[in-house]
Amino acid sequence: FLVAVCPPGALLAAFAMASGVHDELLAEWALSQPHLARQSQGVATGLAPKAWRFAGEMDEVSAVYEAVGMPPGFNAAAADVFRRLADYKDVEDAEALECKRVAQSLVDNGGRGGKIVTT
Repeated sequence: FLVAVCPPGALLAAFAMASGVHDELLAEWALSQPHLARQSQGVATGLAPKAWRFAGEMDEVSAVYEAVGMPPGFNAAAADVFRRLADYKDVEDAEALECKRVAQSLVDNGGRGGKIVTT
C-alpha cells in the first residue's frame, strides 16, 4: 500500500515544479500543512533510491486490476513515476535526494529514465 501511495505525493511536487508553482506549494504547505514538506523530503530520501524495484510490481498490479475489469490507471501511473526515478538506484547523496531535485527529475525524465538533477 505504501508503495502505491507515495508516488502521487511525488507527482504532485513534480506537477507543481512543471507548472512553475513549486515554491508557492511549499509556502502553502508551510501555512496549512507544515508536516507535508518534511513528509515529502522523507519520501524523496527513502523512496527514490529504491523506486526502480517497484515499477514491475505496479505493472503487475495494473494488469491484474484490468483483468478483472477494474481501472488500472493508478498503478500504471505509479509504475511510470518509479521508472522516472530509476537513475536514483542506490543513491545516498543527501544533496541529490533533495525533494526539489527529485521532483525536477520526475519532470525532466518524462518516463524515459535519464538523469539525476544536480543543479
